[in-house]
Amino acid sequence: NALRQPPVPFTVTGEMPAALPEPRSTATLTLGEMMITLAEGALVAGENLIRIDNVGAQPHFVDFQRLPDGMTKANVEATLQMEMGATPEAEVIDFAQLRPLGGTTDQSGGTTVWFAVTLEAGPVAALCFVPDEASGLPHAAMGMYEVFEIA
Repeated sequence: NALRQPPVPFTVTGEMPAALPEPRSTATLTLGEMMITLAEGALVAGENLIRIDNVGAQPHFVDFQRLPDGMTKANVEATLQMEMGATPEAEVIDFAQLRPLGGTTDQSGGTTVWFAVTLEAGPVAALCFVPDEASGLPHAAMGMYEVFEIA
């Protein structure tokens, strides 16, 4: 592709300022091995600036998906079970009805990022699909997902 530019190496020099102000977030999510939790604040309909702390050893990311109305964490679990070849215990979600809302890139353990996202009212899933270092399974298939009801 003629529009692609190859990577350009660069060296960062100088000192990072010690007292940088932290962005004001509306909520804090904590990521760790096979968990996503709302640690502080609230996720709301409209604009959100979310602080995301990866306290785990493995890299993680968060993918936000607007679920069809009425869908719950049990439906996400059933859908993931179906994708992994198991018999789901609840109604599965029709992928055509999911609406991607955005997501972060891979985040190393022990780091913090801030992510701006516009959320819609209703059920929103937060999932991590990074492959597990030991099993190779996507983290979501190992329980790393949460559903938030956005008011």
